[in-house]
Amino acid sequence: HHVKVRVIEAGLAGCALLEMKQAPTRKWIPKELLFQYRNIKEAAEIIRSAEIEDKASALGTYVRENYSPQRIYESILAQL
Repeated sequence: HHVKVRVIEAGLAGCALLEMKQAPTRKWIPKELLFQYRNIKEAAEIIRSAEIEDKASALGTYVRENYSPQRIYESILAQL
């Protein structure tokens, strides 16, 4: 459950997440729930898109369901 706090904060705040394609975030968050870019031009195109609110909402739902303190500690305790 090593997810960067900013990723969880973005989900809880209802923000969309814009990540470089090679960022490790894709190991923890499904790629459909975030925006990925290769370069500045691609990032600018994404920012202008109309999908931002939809992905922000989907990310928020995913984070609440998968990264709540209860889920994290249940997972840790299950390994003991």
